[in-house]
Amino acid sequence: MTVAAAAPVAASGPERSMRRLTPLAGAVVLALVAASFLALALRHRAKRPGGEEQAAFVALKAACRTEDARAIYRAFAAWRPLLPSAAQAEATPLIRPVEQQLFAPGQTSGPMPRFDLAAAARLRHAAGGISSVDAGALPPLNASPANVGRQG
Repeated sequence: MTVAAAAPVAASGPERSMRRLTPLAGAVVLALVAASFLALALRHRAKRPGGEEQAAFVALKAACRTEDARAIYRAFAAWRPLLPSAAQAEATPLIRPVEQQLFAPGQTSGPMPRFDLAAAARLRHAAGGISSVDAGALPPLNASPANVGRQG
């Protein structure tokens, strides 16, 4: 009895293409999974207490570097509401020179007034636990069901 050995069959065009595309498809899927985890991590960081305020303050610092009064005003307007209410009242005078530059009648040009970023940083530091919600507006932690709604 004689057994003839058959020559190896070469992969046809579509099979060869699939062998080449499979690792590429796997890499694309892996990249999408990594990108989604990164997006979730960044979103989680922004939702942490103070995360929004910190991002807004970084934007305010960047706007101050541009010396564009409109950009500074917009960044300040985004940052101020994220401060506790007492700090918001203290922050309001910091923007007055920029407001005068932008909104004073007949004021079209002139030297850019300096926004006191150092004072804003001190105010931010003095406010302590920066949160996007006033601490006084939150219910007490671990409140028993019997005490919910009561002020004590």
